[in-house]
Amino acid sequence: MLAIHHHHKQQEHELESLKQNYKFNIEAVFDHESARDCFRKFLKDNLNEDPFMFYEMVEKYQKTRLDKNRFDMAVEIMNTFIVVSAKHELNLSMTIRNDILKNWKVIQELNEGKSAELMECPTDLFQKAQNVIFSELKQDNFPRFIDSEQFVKYLKKEARKSQFKGSPATLLDLLGSKKAMERSDSGLSHELTESGSLEDMSVVENKPSTIADNDRPLVDPHSVYISSKDYDIVNELISSLNDSSRWKVVEEKTGMKTLTSAHNYYLNPSDGALPLICFTGLAKGNHKELFNLIFSQHFEKKMSALQKRKLQLDYIKINPENGVDYPNSIIYSELDTHFPISKRDLVLAKTVIPDLYNPETDDFDRYSIIQKPCTHQDAPISKEFIRVSLFSAIIVEKKTNDTLRYYMFDFMDLKGKVPKKLLSGIARFAAKEFHKYLQKQFINPRDGRIKSPSADSPTEEELYSSEGMVELLHDHINYIREHILPKNTL
Repeated sequence: MLAIHHHHKQQEHELESLKQNYKFNIEAVFDHESARDCFRKFLKDNLNEDPFMFYEMVEKYQKTRLDKNRFDMAVEIMNTFIVVSAKHELNLSMTIRNDILKNWKVIQELNEGKSAELMECPTDLFQKAQNVIFSELKQDNFPRFIDSEQFVKYLKKEARKSQFKGSPATLLDLLGSKKAMERSDSGLSHELTESGSLEDMSVVENKPSTIADNDRPLVDPHSVYISSKDYDIVNELISSLNDSSRWKVVEEKTGMKTLTSAHNYYLNPSDGALPLICFTGLAKGNHKELFNLIFSQHFEKKMSALQKRKLQLDYIKINPENGVDYPNSIIYSELDTHFPISKRDLVLAKTVIPDLYNPETDDFDRYSIIQKPCTHQDAPISKEFIRVSLFSAIIVEKKTNDTLRYYMFDFMDLKGKVPKKLLSGIARFAAKEFHKYLQKQFINPRDGRIKSPSADSPTEEELYSSEGMVELLHDHINYIREHILPKNTL
């Protein structure tokens, strides 16, 4: 018995050592039933099983041969995952969701009154959504699954099966492929990224990870600009706020709440992870009025006071065919720091997203401003400055005709030698001060109503540009009206 136990331990040690030399493939895991089940359990344990359930159901839908049966399955998929407020509603972009809803309406009308033998239901109805969901699983959840203890335990259990005994590499070959041999320093390959900066790909791949299994990505790492995935992440954050396992309430007052995430988030895995801060509240009034106040000259002066220098580096027009989901403004800023704090700067991609079109008002019931770190050839990293990482999202949405809700998410990494705990405290303090400023400046404390328009409150024609942000808003609205909204809603 001792010999058998020793053999198992030796095999497990060999397996863990071999695992480091393999790059695992999500497609291979999906093709291997037991590995697929393990991945699903990992997602369930991390409260993110819905995308997997959708993917599997669509797979079954696509393999169903009879149109009548596919139609019945489509009804179930629509009601379970696609329609707003569905039990397992997916965080899809407005474009994809609207496309599915529009196509589904056509399919329903086409099949109305038809017998089962004459019904038609295309296999590709959910194809775009399935592709997006699979991409998110691959880029976000799968890497964390591979690094998790669950996956290691799964490999050890599988390796004991007769077909893999004495050859753990056979199991690993089923789920992935060996990594290319590391090259010497003199042979490191460099690749020019989309942003124009040189990135040492070998060094990036071999940096030691500083994140935990349950840490979560905060941005789309595959787009230098704000993408639909970034917006999906923000929407998922909003939908999770009532989950006590993911958020802890720090402070709560009537109509206001401050929360901090139970898990850490990261912008770049190699930089480590920090808590995310959220402020949310209710106010009386029109949501568009509060949103416009963010573009007021007073607000811009307040933000500019925190910066020594700021300029717009670029303006990126919306171009979905080239992977630019939203118009973006690229901003460079030098923070107004003083001794003994080292000089710091940042480069941000910013966008404004109108969403939830309301045909009754011919306007949008939600507006979001999102900014995340990016790179640009006109602002290379300088030895004189420490490059800061900053993420923020401000969302204002209509709740009723006379009530609005707002959300603010903040994440800041000052980099340098600042301890992570101190960073977290600074970020929380800065975000809290900003929230106080918004409350004081824009919301009347007596009745919780947006302050009446004053000489400093902008009309639609007087919005302050703020490095192209107003142009972003107008360009995005015009694009939606011309290319996305059905003609009969205008």
